[in-house]
Amino acid sequence: MFTQTPLKKWAIFYGDRDAQIGTQFASTMKECLDTCGYEKTDPKMVQVKPAMKPDNWIKELKKSLDKDV
Repeated sequence: MFTQTPLKKWAIFYGDRDAQIGTQFASTMKECLDTCGYEKTDPKMVQVKPAMKPDNWIKELKKSLDKDV
């Protein structure tokens, strides 16, 4: 990898019971990307409620993702 494409459009999806885990994952990703000098923006954080229903994940993915991605 000689060139890195900037990470400008990204999202983290997490279940309604996993807000702390989602936040920690975002923090860890930021730390890793900063260490590598990777150009980025903050992720869109999307909570799925209730997370126990698979259809809710599909609904949130379709609703939240940018059509350009």
